[in-house]
Amino acid sequence: METFRIIYGFCTLVGWIWLIFDAPKRDWTGNRIGNKTWQWIVGGFFFWLVVFPLYLVQRRRVPLKA
Repeated sequence: METFRIIYGFCTLVGWIWLIFDAPKRDWTGNRIGNKTWQWIVGGFFFWLVVFPLYLVQRRRVPLKA
């Protein structure tokens, strides 16, 4: 059980750090779930299990900033 917690914690941390660097590169204007970068970052920190999969789906639909 302890190994699972370590692996889960590591994946959570790596995923959240990746989100921190990836989210600002995208234009979230008009996105109905999260239209600001900080919303994705804070949501990913507090609700990673729900927000991170949503982020992965939404980032496909959001263009990169010009």
